[in-house]
Amino acid sequence: MNNVFSLLVFASFICLIVGLVKPTAFSRFIKGEITRKKIAIIFGIAFLFFSGLLGSVTNPNSGNLSETEKVAEQKIETKTPANQSQQQVITQTPKAVAVSSKARTQFVYDIPSLLDKNYNQIKTKLGKTTKVVQADNQADALFIKQGFEFYVTYNTKTKEVIEFFLVTDDPSGKTQDINRLMDIGNLSKDDARYTVEFTRPIDDKSAYTGITVRTAVAAKAKADRAKAVKDAEKYNVYASVCAKMEVEAMLKAPSTAKFPRGIPDNILFSPEKNSYTVISYVDAQNSFGAMIRTNYICVVADRPDTMCDAQCKLE
Repeated sequence: MNNVFSLLVFASFICLIVGLVKPTAFSRFIKGEITRKKIAIIFGIAFLFFSGLLGSVTNPNSGNLSETEKVAEQKIETKTPANQSQQQVITQTPKAVAVSSKARTQFVYDIPSLLDKNYNQIKTKLGKTTKVVQADNQADALFIKQGFEFYVTYNTKTKEVIEFFLVTDDPSGKTQDINRLMDIGNLSKDDARYTVEFTRPIDDKSAYTGITVRTAVAAKAKADRAKAVKDAEKYNVYASVCAKMEVEAMLKAPSTAKFPRGIPDNILFSPEKNSYTVISYVDAQNSFGAMIRTNYICVVADRPDTMCDAQCKLE
C-alpha cells in the first residue's frame, strides 16, 4: 500500500510541474479552459491529499495501540559512536527483551543520577575520558569503567548532554542478556524521567550491542523535530503552489511564465503571523514580448484546507 500511495504522490507532483509548464498537455482530460491556475489547484490538492494518505499508512498500528502499549513500546534507533560500525534501529517492547540475569547485577554507572548534569559535571564525577570525538557542534566522550564503555554525547557549545550510550562488555560486542546491561546502568523500564532504547547489530537480530538513554525532555524534543520536518515538507508544497498562482495572475503574459522546477529553497514559516514567506523568481514576457526574469516575494496564509490566500510583490 505504501508503494501505491508513493507512486500517486510522485505522479501528482509530476503532473503539477508539467501542468504549470504546459497546461495544454491535459486538454484531453480536463474540460473547459485550461489555465495554470486550474492545473495548480487540481494537482496541488491531489499532491497534498495523497501525501496525507501516505503518511497515515506509514505507521498503521500507531492509532490502535492502547495507552499501556504506547508507554511500554521502546523506540530503538541508530547509535554510531566513532569506533563502532553502523547499527540497526528497531522497535522493541520490554516483554520481547532477552531473558535477564537471575540476580540483579551491581551497577557500574548510575545513569539516572547524571540526567540533570551537564558534560563538565559528568566528567568531574566519572573522571578522565578515554577519548573525545567531535563533529560540528556535537561530541562523543568515551569513559571506560570495569570493562564497560560509556559514551556521553553533548553539545560542545552549551555542554548540554544529548544522550548516553552504554556498550556491552561481551568480547563479541553483543549480548542477549539486555537486563544485565540495564543493571550495569542502574536503569529501569518504568522510570518516567528517561527513555531506554535497545540497539542491535545489523547481522544478528537476536542480540544487542548496547543501550541508548535520553531524558524525557530530550526524547520529546527529538520527536517534535521529526514531526516539524515532515509537516514542513507537506506545507511547503502548498505555499509554493499558492505563490505561483498569485504571481502568474500578476504577469503581463501569464501563459509564458516559467518558474524554477520543484519547490523553492527560500520558504520561511512565521509562527507569529501563521504564514509562509516564499522567495523565488519567474521568467515571462513583458509588454514588449521580451522574456525577462522577475523576482517575487509572497506571503501565504497557513490555510491548506481552503483556497489559496497569498499576497505577492514583484521586484
